[in-house]
Amino acid sequence: YTDTDVRWVLHKAGAFILAVDEAFQNYLGRYGHQETRVRDLLRPLAWALGAGLPWTNVWAELASALSDREYTDTDVRWVLHKAGAFILEALEEGRSVYRLFHQAAADHIRKGDADRESEIHGWFTKVLRESVLTLDGNDQPDWLTAHPYVRRHLSEHAAKCQRLGSLMADPMYILAADPGRLLIAAANTGARVPLDLLAVYKDAVHHIRGECAGTAASYLESIARQRGLSDFADRVAALPLRRAWRVLWARWSRRVPNQSFGQHEQLITVLSATGLGPDQLRRAR
Repeated sequence: YTDTDVRWVLHKAGAFILAVDEAFQNYLGRYGHQETRVRDLLRPLAWALGAGLPWTNVWAELASALSDREYTDTDVRWVLHKAGAFILEALEEGRSVYRLFHQAAADHIRKGDADRESEIHGWFTKVLRESVLTLDGNDQPDWLTAHPYVRRHLSEHAAKCQRLGSLMADPMYILAADPGRLLIAAANTGARVPLDLLAVYKDAVHHIRGECAGTAASYLESIARQRGLSDFADRVAALPLRRAWRVLWARWSRRVPNQSFGQHEQLITVLSATGLGPDQLRRAR
């Protein structure tokens, strides 16, 4: 193949994208005076991540927030009936989630929102947080009972609107959040996560992955005290979790931030090390 072939495929692909976009425009135009209603109700699905968005306490609330028009569960049922061809229902840990049937449909609906992406992720962060039940006796979210979408994807939405730092200050949240996605979101240069708090999380993450919440909380408190984050450690200690042990205080040599990437049971026979320059270190953070 030559550059001529590359130009040919780019031309054909571009024409296809334009044709698909026009097709969606024409199809949505068939709803007449209800087109705005359909677009408003599909917009949250267009910005959803992963397998799809939960309905209860999320879908209608996001449609209202993103459009500045009032929508309820009745409208959600209406759009599922009238525009169900656009929507797929799936299961995430046995609970229903909804997404648009094709990425091209999401791209078409999101096209007019490019200049308000941070605002949209801000609304996702707010609505998802408010969808979580609160702990008995206070108004703190009970993240451990949150919908799987919240535990998996809230960190990604929060990072894109620079609100992840305040979320990570809540120890119950970082015990409940999906560790892999939270670490990736925290590495986002715009996430603005305190480095000392991130270091504590990186040290504790393998316990969070492998232990029950109560035991993981004990390790989280221990590591926070070792690193001198007493206020955060006190918040961990105050969590209403059943714990076999806790750490009242710790005197520990200061450690360089590090992270474990995995483990295995075989004998280690070769070891090598490498150095990172200043630019590589900044990218790694």
